Amino acid sequence: TGTIFGLVLFIATLWLVIKGGDVVGPNLTLLNQFFLGYSVTPIGSLVGFLYAGLAGFILGWGVTSIRNLIVAFYLSAMYRSAERSILGSVIDLVSPDLD
Repeated sequence: TGTIFGLVLFIATLWLVIKGGDVVGPNLTLLNQFFLGYSVTPIGSLVGFLYAGLAGFILGWGVTSIRNLIVAFYLSAMYRSAERSILGSVIDLVSPDLD
């Protein structure tokens, strides 16, 4: 995720630099508020790549951590359910018939 985020910002910045014009990338310039040192320049594209890569890594790590926690809770619940089922079967086999 980090690599993709970084590459997208890197390519978008370089595209605007190559395209040129009077006003170059006013919307991407707003990223300077979050990514200190970022600008719509060739050097800024490298800075943006690093920042966006780090942000993408943190986002990807957070999403996968939450997913792994959900899967762990689900597997734990399934394990406990299976354990209770097996224990109930064993108790039925071992205990005498009370009828």
